Amino acid sequence: MKVAYNTCFGGFGLSPKAEVLYAQRKGIKLYPYSCSRGITYFREDDLDGVTGYVKFLTEDLGEEVSSAVMSNTKHVYYQSFHDDEIRTDPDLIAVIEELGADKASGICASIAIIDIPDGKAFEIDEYDGKEDVLPVREEW
Repeated sequence: MKVAYNTCFGGFGLSPKAEVLYAQRKGIKLYPYSCSRGITYFREDDLDGVTGYVKFLTEDLGEEVSSAVMSNTKHVYYQSFHDDEIRTDPDLIAVIEELGADKASGICASIAIIDIPDGKAFEIDEYDGKEDVLPVREEW
């Protein structure tokens, strides 16, 4: 079983390109907008190398939108990658392997994949965003 985890301080996160590919595998079409250089739409093929803060919307609202629209949760897409279960998601693993760890890693992240025996319980131990994949500790 493959598990995705973050090997550096900062925290687990996907690059904008990886987020779009992951959502596509889940049947969700995303529209990325920049939040760091004004509020500007990115075309999907322009996402390579984008490292700034990107917000994903579930509707194409044109090349520019107002900040009020960006704060409206009706249009905003968010996927949490903090549950251990999602770190073994075959779609997540496939996106990381397809892009390579460097291109799949988000800002302040360095994603890696570890292969552990199938069916073995694990936990992700985290300190300041840096993670280790460990066997589940026995309870007291």
